[in-house]
Amino acid sequence: MRRIGLFLSAAMLICCLAGCSSGRPFITLEVSQNSVIAHVETLGEYPTTVSHIRLTERQSGTVVLELQCATSPCQIHKLTLKAGENKIQDVLPESDGYPITVPQKSTAFTLSRDTDYLLQMWGTASRPAQITIRIPK
Repeated sequence: MRRIGLFLSAAMLICCLAGCSSGRPFITLEVSQNSVIAHVETLGEYPTTVSHIRLTERQSGTVVLELQCATSPCQIHKLTLKAGENKIQDVLPESDGYPITVPQKSTAFTLSRDTDYLLQMWGTASRPAQITIRIPK
C-alpha cells in the first residue's frame, strides 16, 4: 500500500513538472472594477518567453490587439487592460520589442465592459496559453 502511495506521488510530481515546462506562458488574472491585469511574471531571474500576444473578442472573433516579438527573447511581466480606450504603451510598457500587428495604423484599441475576450500568448510551444477575460460592469 505504501509503495502505491509513493508511486502515485512520484507520478503526480512528474506530471506537474511536465506541465511547468510546456513552453506556454503561465497567465494569472487580477480583476478589479475597472480593469483586468494579466500577469505572466516568472520566479526570480527566470525570463518570460512570450513571443506573440493576441486579444480577440470571443463573440465576433474580431482581433482587437495583436503583437509579435521582433527580437528574441522579449520580456513582459503583465498586460493591463481596462474598459474604454487602451493605449498600447499603457497596456504593455515593454512594448518596444513587440511590433503592433493589430490595430493597424493606431496606437490604441477599445474594450467594452461585460464582454468576453480571449487572451492568447505564445511562448516556445506551438500552442498558446489562453484565458478568457471580462471587464466587469
